[in-house]
Amino acid sequence: MRATGACRRREHHAFVCGLLAILLATLTLIPMQARADLFVGAKAGSMLVDIPTADDPTNLAVALCVDLDVMRLDLGVTAESTRTLREGQTRNGGDIEVATDALYLTIKSPGTIFVKFRAGFIDERLTAGNRTDRERGTSLGSGLGAHVGKVRIELEYTIGEDIEYLSLGVQVLASRF
Repeated sequence: MRATGACRRREHHAFVCGLLAILLATLTLIPMQARADLFVGAKAGSMLVDIPTADDPTNLAVALCVDLDVMRLDLGVTAESTRTLREGQTRNGGDIEVATDALYLTIKSPGTIFVKFRAGFIDERLTAGNRTDRERGTSLGSGLGAHVGKVRIELEYTIGEDIEYLSLGVQVLASRF
């Protein structure tokens, strides 16, 4: 099972490196008048942990996103932090808590209804009972969303090192520059 995790981490790392290369190549083509948007948001959802559980924890996330309109796509950077809102339970009754901090590169389609992909680096801490495990590595995610005025509503699925996060969130346009 350890080899599977190691292979998954290598695949994530290769994907993140490829995404970085594409982003850097694209940034060289950005006209000087490109528009940037700053979004502030929050979301909540289930942390699907990689241990046998009776009940997964529910986490709340806060995010800060900067999106650039580039050649019919929005390229962006998102900083995100999650903390446990409601603890989960192990099969033997121990509490489960998850905390994550992450930095992502994002690609979002244009339009009122959009799809979004993200790849980045994550620091996750999983506490089950009296044991805490910490993993640092890559994370991938995708989502579907809609713009409603200056608000974005998104349904996202993100895969970390030992967790998966299914969430529903809202982001508000804070500034345009």
